[in-house]
Amino acid sequence: MAGASRSRSRCAQHDATRAQGAALLEATRVLQTRQEELARQIAVPQQQEDQSFRVGNMPVSCAGHVKLNAVSQRTGGGQVPDGSILCDFPIPVASL
Repeated sequence: MAGASRSRSRCAQHDATRAQGAALLEATRVLQTRQEELARQIAVPQQQEDQSFRVGNMPVSCAGHVKLNAVSQRTGGGQVPDGSILCDFPIPVASL
């Protein structure tokens, strides 16, 4: 009789351990799903921020192109001296 009682007690403990393990496994799966969801939510703004800069807490991004105007000047008398008004404002008829 004592052996049967011990066997039932072990069986009950084993069942309780299994139930606890199953509950822990389910909790782990729920946490993993939540973690993946949060990672996706973080990834979207991060991708947008990679293409922007911040002003305070607000991300600012620009799209489009950059326009570049280049001017070349060739004079018969050589290079235009530094500090000359011709450096800042090239005049087509001006020569040295």
